[in-house]
Amino acid sequence: MRLYWVSLACGLLLAAEAQGQYRFSGDSSEPEKVPVVKLSLQPAKAPVPALKYALLPEVRDLRPGNAALLYQRAHAQEWWGFFYRMPEAQKIHEWREMPLRKMPAESVKKVLPTGALREIDLAARREFCDWELTERARLEGPGLHLPDVQGFRTYAELLALRARLDMLEGRLDKALNGLQTGLAMSQHIAQAPIIVNNLVALATSQVMVNQVEDFIQLPGAPNLYWSLVDLPRPFIDLRRALQGEKVMVESMFPAIRDALRDPEHPPLPAEIITKQFKSLAHFADGQAPSPLSLAVSAARIEPQARKHFLAKGWAAERLDKLPVNQVALMYSVALYDRYYDDMYKWHSLPYWEARAGLRKATEDFAAKKQSDADSAALTAQLLPAVNNILFARARLDRRVALLTVVEALRLHGAAHDGKLPDRLEDIRQVPVPSDPVTGKAFEYGVTNGVATLYAPPPAGEIASERSAVRYEITLRK
Repeated sequence: MRLYWVSLACGLLLAAEAQGQYRFSGDSSEPEKVPVVKLSLQPAKAPVPALKYALLPEVRDLRPGNAALLYQRAHAQEWWGFFYRMPEAQKIHEWREMPLRKMPAESVKKVLPTGALREIDLAARREFCDWELTERARLEGPGLHLPDVQGFRTYAELLALRARLDMLEGRLDKALNGLQTGLAMSQHIAQAPIIVNNLVALATSQVMVNQVEDFIQLPGAPNLYWSLVDLPRPFIDLRRALQGEKVMVESMFPAIRDALRDPEHPPLPAEIITKQFKSLAHFADGQAPSPLSLAVSAARIEPQARKHFLAKGWAAERLDKLPVNQVALMYSVALYDRYYDDMYKWHSLPYWEARAGLRKATEDFAAKKQSDADSAALTAQLLPAVNNILFARARLDRRVALLTVVEALRLHGAAHDGKLPDRLEDIRQVPVPSDPVTGKAFEYGVTNGVATLYAPPPAGEIASERSAVRYEITLRK
């Protein structure tokens, strides 16, 4: 399997691990325990001005230029050679996950590649980011190599460590500046027509949101309610990446696409059809289907394909002139167009509104695979897991919404002698966001001065650390 698809599979797997694997209702596995995240917070009023502590660089902070150039400078071996030779480099994930007060500050200082991180700081404050991948995706298709993208996960780990170091040593303004860098970098990563980029961007965003969670618990931490509200919704825009998948498929079957657009297109030469079918090697560990297997598959698909095109108004005599292999491949690509759009069309709606439509689109294609396995075989290999991707994005937006509620609780506490509200409806200073996953209010209650804030799984899903979030919140003096 070619590198692009290997990267895509890895991206999906890692995103699922970091953010939760989407599962439609009907999963019969046993429920898992949802870990409790305990937050100890000080009440805090909103800063003046309200966006004094913005979580993304503002326009006034930006400088002319393409951020991609500076991110590529950050890849320079001169900065990374020493990092990878240090045994401590293997501990960065462990340090990021441990309680802040236990993090070994001197070891962290020793390992941080300051030159590379400075380039990332500069890149995050450029006016635009253009990876120049659209035309390459069109020309190279799934063969497009993406050797640099996964490295941004390491950048996020190191930016998080640097921010944690600043928090530990009381440099809150610098810590916030570092969070700005990481969140802006995440948005820049996503500005490419490649799903892998967006999956990495979702993962790096989660890393930075974790640091926001730590930040608001610090003594004297400013209230970030308005800063969180100011973040884009959704935080990662998937439009270009999901449309980029179509570019990839177009690049694999250009002649077939031309034939689909024009019922009067002349029959394709045998060598062109063979070349188009060789594209399937990208999905079969580099092994193109044998001529015999193609002939057998095409013969099975052709009757259903013929029925499809006749229903679309194609003349029977026209179809008679086309090679069976061509008709079969045209039909497989037409199925891709139909079923991919049935999934893609939901991406711009809130997840809680899109979920039922996504489920139906998934079930419809599953039924097609059952009733017409030969025709759906190629389509199944071409379709990305759109439902997983949209759920990963919704989980990120849910984390931001939860932290926004937490900051609303701090605002309420500052106005009510440090007391938590009995209900979220009692918060009057600011609006309290709903759950982007369910479309409903977060579940909330107070017992013995401890508030529980719970984001449940989607209806019918198993409650686990991948599908639900539970906070226990106390306000300290």
